[in-house]
Amino acid sequence: MPSTSPAPRVLHISTDSVGVIVITTDAAVADWLNSYLGSWWTVRELPTPDGVSGAPVLRCDLDPAAYRFAHEQVSCAPHHVVEFARRPILVAGRSHPVHAVDAGAQVAYHTMDGQQVSLVAADSLELCLAAARIARELVRVQLEADGWAILHASAVVRDDAVVRDDIALLTVGPKGAGKTTTALLLACAGWRLLANDRVFINPATLALLPWPAAAALGIGLLHAHGLLAGVRQRLTTGHRLHPTVNPTVVAAISAGRVDALADEHGKELKPQFFPHQLVDWLGLRLARSATAGQLLFPRIDPTGQPGLEPAARSLTSTDFFDPAADDRYPDFLRLARSSTQQRQRMWVHVRQRVAALPHRGVRLNHDTARSRQLLATLAAQ
Repeated sequence: MPSTSPAPRVLHISTDSVGVIVITTDAAVADWLNSYLGSWWTVRELPTPDGVSGAPVLRCDLDPAAYRFAHEQVSCAPHHVVEFARRPILVAGRSHPVHAVDAGAQVAYHTMDGQQVSLVAADSLELCLAAARIARELVRVQLEADGWAILHASAVVRDDAVVRDDIALLTVGPKGAGKTTTALLLACAGWRLLANDRVFINPATLALLPWPAAAALGIGLLHAHGLLAGVRQRLTTGHRLHPTVNPTVVAAISAGRVDALADEHGKELKPQFFPHQLVDWLGLRLARSATAGQLLFPRIDPTGQPGLEPAARSLTSTDFFDPAADDRYPDFLRLARSSTQQRQRMWVHVRQRVAALPHRGVRLNHDTARSRQLLATLAAQ
């Protein structure tokens, strides 16, 4: 009797000179990766995986029985617990091979060598979420091995007809400094958004590449830019934000709330947008690459006036994403190809190269028109 199993779909996800092959029998995974990663990286569907040599392979299958078997195996073996994407993961193996399960999401992970990774899950949506995260990790470790570093920064791009390159303004700072505010101010003025929170930088060329991720934009920030009404209209007609959004956020926007929303611990709750929703819902333009042109170090002062700060600082090690210490995406599958020492040497190289770029400290407030005018003036210099 002929098999009724669906034919696997094969995707090649790439940026710069690196990529990953994803093979899945779940059509939802292929569609999700196109939607989530395809706005900033290149996603191509292939007839077979044979046309791309040397790329790591990620296999994703919806298979509840295989998940249950993997869960039993990991639970019975010596294991430790790590938190990945704010979920507890049981991990058996501190070196290859690695077997791991997310019991809450019912997703199992396995890799023998970091080059071949398999995911099995009991739920299609959870498989989609895990596939996007691991595919991104497999690309990240290759870029780092090629000398790229990751900055905690937003980036927007203007088209420069004189130098024929796309010149980016990088906004650097800790959480809450104003990276997203700065990017959205200029993106709403016609600049192209390259990064909302993290960006790859190559110190040899100062080239920039995006880190595909859902964009968290506060309710108050969206309202200040005149974007919230359009989001509300989408939600009330059945469209959905990224599934990790707290339902309280959707309810608040649908009910007409326009100010910031916080949880019981005071943490702001924000809508999370798929990359393509930044275009389709918010009318922004996205960029796939650029060259760093200048650095801004912002500070939000609601009671002050927009203007330059007396002095701008330089980059420090805290401005770089460190997967060895990251508390959201730890490398529990041991995918990394670069050591901590190699990564830190690359940070020094980045700091040396960007030191020649203009550095400016800038003070912004909640007057979007005046803040945008200040940023546009600085960017034109």
